[in-house]
Amino acid sequence: MAGKKNKKIENEGENKENKKVNIKENDQFNAIITGVGGQGVMTLGGLLALAGHEEGKEVMTSELHGLSKRFGHTEFHFRMGNVKTTILPNKSADLIIALEPLESLPLAKYCDKEKTIAYIDSIQIKPTRMDIEGINYPDVEEIKNRLKSHCKEVIVVDASSEAKRIAGSSTYSNIYLLGRIIKNKHIGIKQSTIIKILEEQFGKDNINITVLKEAMKE
Repeated sequence: MAGKKNKKIENEGENKENKKVNIKENDQFNAIITGVGGQGVMTLGGLLALAGHEEGKEVMTSELHGLSKRFGHTEFHFRMGNVKTTILPNKSADLIIALEPLESLPLAKYCDKEKTIAYIDSIQIKPTRMDIEGINYPDVEEIKNRLKSHCKEVIVVDASSEAKRIAGSSTYSNIYLLGRIIKNKHIGIKQSTIIKILEEQFGKDNINITVLKEAMKE
């Protein structure tokens, strides 16, 4: 996701004030977005949080990151519904969104073989330490298979290359992945709500909406 954005979308992850709604005790949705610094992990998380609030749902979020501006590991925990903590418990994730393949593997502890759906962008950003230590980066198929042992389904998407084809930049890969997720009904947020938030943040004519709609056609 790129473009001049309202500060609200950047800070939404820090907002722990939740709207109270009538929700059944077991009615909740848990997701983790991961990647490396600069890929738009926090921006996508903020978008989902705003959308959840817009639909009148209780939302809790948490940001976990190290050197997020230097391609360090980054996580955004997104919880919606009847939840009590900002961090996902182990084996509670309904959805994993990995903007970089290798970054998905540390999230295996949050996955449940019976329910977790994982989406992985195929682009590979090799950590500097792997070059320093002479470690080979595993291919995407190997990463998929390793994660598959913990998930119900793992879906690899050429999100960065498709975003570049549509918008001229891989920066929009997070929005492309979100479009595919919404199309497959793997998240309980409406497309119309996401578009409304994008319009509020970036204006009515912005490339994020184009990328989202194109992804939903695939």
